[in-house]
Amino acid sequence: MTKNQKIVIGVGIAAIVLMVLFPPYIGVILREGDNPKRFIGYSSFFSPPKASTIYEAVTGKPVPEYRKTSMLITSYIDSQRLTIQIAVCVLTIVGIVFIIGSTKEKLKQGA
Repeated sequence: MTKNQKIVIGVGIAAIVLMVLFPPYIGVILREGDNPKRFIGYSSFFSPPKASTIYEAVTGKPVPEYRKTSMLITSYIDSQRLTIQIAVCVLTIVGIVFIIGSTKEKLKQGA
């Protein structure tokens, strides 16, 4: 394995670690009638989005005072989006490592 391949693998692993530390979140408002949910962005794994941030992201409005106790506002990690992100990153890393390796072999054969 060449130095460049090791660098690509290191950068790829760092990217995957960052994806896990800052995952995508879905915000949900549980109330009578409908339960709207929406992708609300990325947040730290150790401090998920706050209820007021979730409400504003899902509805586009600030939380009204009378609504603060009559509904449950929560969020969860969008595991499908995170899985796709990691898969694309891994495939990209493998592709780049393969291309770097095959280019190195072609240079050796041509010399």
